[in-house]
Amino acid sequence: MEAIEQMHVDGIDSHLIVAKLVGEIAALSYLIQNFTECALDTRYSGFVNQIDVRIASSHEDFMDSSSERLVTEQFYLNNLRSNMVPTKREVTRLLKVKATLVKILADKQIDYKALGYTIETVEYKRYFLSGRNEG
Repeated sequence: MEAIEQMHVDGIDSHLIVAKLVGEIAALSYLIQNFTECALDTRYSGFVNQIDVRIASSHEDFMDSSSERLVTEQFYLNNLRSNMVPTKREVTRLLKVKATLVKILADKQIDYKALGYTIETVEYKRYFLSGRNEG
């Protein structure tokens, strides 16, 4: 839950926290798909700002809609276009998904931290243009 505290304590842009978590979920999903027998569908749809994660213990279970899923999460995230910032609830849900993915890898005795990937945080500024381009 450190990310939630950082949203308010350190003044870190909450959009960057969400972006990092979405990226980590994608990376962990890739590892699960390639290093375990689990089958999954993980996607982030930027058009509607939605994340969807579905994981089953096997390809057969994934294809069988009556089988229980290890993970089934689908929800929308607030975005800049609607002038809304991510909420603690959204970050908590992303952290829960990430923790579940890490647990799946740990249960399969795969130490994803040993793979040594890093995510670089990019600082950005918003620029607003005023007036009209006369010419």
